[in-house]
Amino acid sequence: MLVIHTADVHIGVENYGRPDPDTRTSSRLKDFLDTLDEVVNYSIERQADIVLFCGDAYKSR
Repeated sequence: MLVIHTADVHIGVENYGRPDPDTRTSSRLKDFLDTLDEVVNYSIERQADIVLFCGDAYKSR
């Protein structure tokens, strides 16, 4: 059984990165979305049985 685990992404934390001049979106958010794409693709390619996304998804929720 293949289990993929990720956690503590803290969406909304803007202490790191800087605003993109075109979109005004934090570069930290872009990094998160790019990495999430990698996790999803990795899980699909390896036919993971379970993908766990645990804890601290958002900065303050």
